[in-house]
Order: sequence, then structure tokens, then C-alpha cells
Amino acid sequence: MPARRPSLDDLRRDIDEIDDAIHDLLMKRAEIGRRVREAKGAGGPIFRPGREARILRRLLERHDGPFPARVVMRIWREIVSAFAVMQGPFSVAVYSPEEGVDLAGLAREHFGSASPLRGFAADSSVLRAVSEGEATLGVLPLPARGESDCWWRSLARDDKARPRIVARLPFVGPARDGGGPEALVVGLMAPEPSGDDLGYLIVETREPLSRGRLRELLESAGFEILDSSVSSESEATRLHLIEVAGYLSEDDPRLSRVTGPGQGGRQDDAQEGPIARIWTAGGYARPLAATRFADDEAKAEDSP
Repeated sequence: MPARRPSLDDLRRDIDEIDDAIHDLLMKRAEIGRRVREAKGAGGPIFRPGREARILRRLLERHDGPFPARVVMRIWREIVSAFAVMQGPFSVAVYSPEEGVDLAGLAREHFGSASPLRGFAADSSVLRAVSEGEATLGVLPLPARGESDCWWRSLARDDKARPRIVARLPFVGPARDGGGPEALVVGLMAPEPSGDDLGYLIVETREPLSRGRLRELLESAGFEILDSSVSSESEATRLHLIEVAGYLSEDDPRLSRVTGPGQGGRQDDAQEGPIARIWTAGGYARPLAATRFADDEAKAEDSP
């Protein structure tokens, strides 16, 4: 005798049971999150971009079936961000000028509906909010060539309140039509490796250097230079923002190969050479490429 075909009511009961199981697991995850907070104690980092990147990459690799992978990423971003808020005081300062690209939507998509966001009309105000502890993180526009007033110049200093680049948005690649704003996230915590990372150096030169010559100097020290570099020159300093492949730590041994002896690879003014000083400005986990979600978008287009 053939098995009875499940009725619509049977299928709805199955869905209700699955919903209850998902809800139970979320509550269990929250309890474990509370225990993690107790284990870390006061002062532990709330935002862990390297760990978050590893979580999303792992889920994407194991994902299967018709449910859109991009939506899975969005759900887990909400979950991870909600638990970050539960860990302690957490807020995000966002560059939101009266004219130009407003990054609030990009920040909300990444940090979720539970995270407090506050807009600032000036990038300097975002950096100040992070430096003074008024905000946990700051969201700032991706640097571009030709800018005369560059927010990243403020990262070229040595004090403890110096923000560092810790993430890039969007982490989940844009839809296939592309476009949309991009941003960097800064915070006071040190970036942590995710297994697939890019980093930023800020280099101060004693004299004007071509991009080719600067690249040659850095590559001779062992850095793999990417195609993006931004320069900013004032009456006092000549600074270059250089993106490099791989994770950068504050004590990366390649720094001293660029400038010679000195703590953190920083060169004494008495020493001569084209590069005066160098700072690690942070880095970020490489975002998930939009091509990873192409199948989802193709299915959506084929749907009636």
C-alpha cells in the first residue's frame, strides 16, 4: 500500500516544528554568548571581524539547496551583530554628509537592526568618536586617488587612541548589477587574521617618490603590493596609503626592512633614506566575491 501523501496541514506542522527548533537554538546560542562574555571578562573585544568572516565563509561552503545563500549571509549577519550588542556597549559612528554618499544603509545592512548607528557629517567627527570611546566602530568612505583631504592621514600616529582599519564593507559582495558604496570600518582594536586578509600601510617619504619606486622599495622588503595606492601631500608630510596582500601585525618583521632599525620599523630622523616612517594602518578580511552568489541571482531571474 503506497505511503500516504502528507497533507498541507502536515507540512505546516513540520514547518512549525522547525521554527521552534530554530528558536530554541537561538536562545541556546544567547546563553552560550553570555558565558563567553563572562569568560572574556571586562575589556575583551566585542567586535571580532576575523572570527565573523570565518563563520560566514564556513557557512557559505557548507550551504546547499534552493534557499538563497545571500539570504543566509544576511540572517547570520543579523545574528552575529545582535550578539555583539549583547556583549556590552556597542555603537557605530557613520559618515553621513549632507551631500554625497551616505554610508548609513551600508552600515545598517552589515551591522544589523539591533546595532545603534549615529551619523556624522564630517569624517573627522567619526574618527574622534572612535578615538574618544564614544563609538565602538566608525564607517568611512573607501579612499580614492586624487583626494586632497584624506581621513586616513589621521591613522599615521603612534598614540593608543589611534583607530585602525578592521573591516571592509560590503563583506558580502554586491549584487550582479554592481555599483553601490564601499567603505572601511575603523576601531581601536587590533585587526585579527581571518585566513584570507588584506592590509594597509601608511608610508611617509622624505622626498617625492613615484608609485613605481615606492612599490619597488616595499616589494624588496617582502610586501606584495596590490594595485591600489593613494597619496596625500601637505607642506609638512608626504604620505602614501598602500594596500598589501596578507595579514599585517604591528610587529611585522618586514617593516624594519623598509626603514632600517627601530621599534615597529620606524626610522630615526638621523637616518637617511627615501622612507622616513611607516605605520601599519590595519586591514580586513577579504570580502566574499559577488560571483559566489551568481546562482542565486540567476534562479531569481528565472522565477515567474
